[in-house]
Amino acid sequence: MTVPPNALLKGVEDLVAVIESMSPAESAERDANTICPMRLHLARNVIGEFELFVEGSRESFGQAALGRALEYGEFRDVRSARQFGALVIRAGSDARWVRPMAHLAYEALQAIAADASITNEELLIRIRRYLALVVERELLSTEQQLGLTGELMFLLEILHVAKRTGVPSATALEVWMGWDSASRDFKGAGIAVEVKTTGGNARHHWVHPLCQLLPEPGGVEKVYVYSVGLKVDRSHLFKLTTAVDRVLESLDELTRPAFVDILGRYLGIGLELSQRAQYELEPGFIVTLAPSLFRVDDRSDILRPESFVGETVPQRVVDIRYQVSLESLSALSQVEREQLLSQLLRGKM
Repeated sequence: MTVPPNALLKGVEDLVAVIESMSPAESAERDANTICPMRLHLARNVIGEFELFVEGSRESFGQAALGRALEYGEFRDVRSARQFGALVIRAGSDARWVRPMAHLAYEALQAIAADASITNEELLIRIRRYLALVVERELLSTEQQLGLTGELMFLLEILHVAKRTGVPSATALEVWMGWDSASRDFKGAGIAVEVKTTGGNARHHWVHPLCQLLPEPGGVEKVYVYSVGLKVDRSHLFKLTTAVDRVLESLDELTRPAFVDILGRYLGIGLELSQRAQYELEPGFIVTLAPSLFRVDDRSDILRPESFVGETVPQRVVDIRYQVSLESLSALSQVEREQLLSQLLRGKM
């Protein structure tokens, strides 16, 4: 079914009728309802979810698809037997999604009618405020993906030590607290490790809140920073999904569901494995500074309440964020590093 775009510019009701007439696909192929030749198609997948296909190469969408919970793929239309690449905007499968999808498709058609030469990247930017109508869950931001990737890199190191020392992978998973924004990234046996990533060429990291790198009050906690340089690089194949896969491969079968559950609660936003195809659209990362561990709680340049006049934070100060440099510090040696990770694990046994 091909509908001339101009016919649909009268309103969204024609599009509602098109969408309501669609049946779920019987296979991975799609029965495409073309609403703009070679550009826009409506369809439903095998579980009945409504889809809007924006046709084009992966590169044609540029940065506009980032963080939007969208998916790119190659598809085949059962009517024309034509193969095409497209970005898929997917909604739910029940009737409440019909009208939001019609509105989104209508806005896309209007943008193309106003400028037939509009690029796919410009088109997504033009309709992005309408995406929230149909996309139930957005992705972690690039900054959050960088942070989670760093945490998973450190978790993988802990899992490797656990395997060498005969500690169950479930125990290794228990030291990871970073998925809860109110807690340490890693904690156990009087040791706390905060994971810090930087896109710069030096180990300069932001600290927030003020107490992040300080021992717990009244305790004997030692605080370390796991510092790693990660720079966004769209051409690089190492992504958040790569780190997730490596951790999954290192966990035993019984522990994997717990890891997946923790990912789903990360920072209160969560990463669902069902979103994998969307995350594959996200940029990759290149390691610019090798992961290193530094003890920081005993450093004089770490801010603490007594750093201020009167040895207390001024009353009217409600939040503090500052930058710390680790450039002058000596990182733990490989032997010290393994000893620290073993100690972390013992704290959970």
